[in-house]
Amino acid sequence: EYRAAANYRFERDALGRTVVEVSQVEGLRDGRYFLVGQADKQDWLCTSTSYSAADCLAKICAGYSAYNSCLSYQADTQTWQLAGVSMAPGVVWFKGNFSAGQGEYANSFIATGDIKTAGNNTTEAVNYAGYAKVCNNSLFPGLRPRAYCPAGSAEIKPQPAGNIAFAAG
Repeated sequence: EYRAAANYRFERDALGRTVVEVSQVEGLRDGRYFLVGQADKQDWLCTSTSYSAADCLAKICAGYSAYNSCLSYQADTQTWQLAGVSMAPGVVWFKGNFSAGQGEYANSFIATGDIKTAGNNTTEAVNYAGYAKVCNNSLFPGLRPRAYCPAGSAEIKPQPAGNIAFAAG
């Protein structure tokens, strides 16, 4: 049920690539993307498995610099590790374990496994983060979760999954 409510669903495919299924995000078509990066272009949603300006549609996460990814995956522990500046607002679902590190996030994080938080993490559930952080985010200006940010409104429209900051298992 929570998977269906997510704006971003992170999984690994059979070849070990990070696949992100996007749903109800203004600025992106619903569908399957690859999380891709190279040199100074990290954390992009792309229709192909390598970075190209034609295939990469949006940056969804901001690392400590343009050269740092904010999201990694450890296959041996099946753990997604998030650490950076911020991530595109919305509900985020991970298949596996999740570790939320440093950064400021206007997200509702859901994982099928365990969740840990670490140093200097500030996470506000989508319903509580406020209109400016969710619907008018300066780091990700074209990416708004549609259900929470209806056109023509200046207020968040609360949704059930948006009450959650972290949900494990």
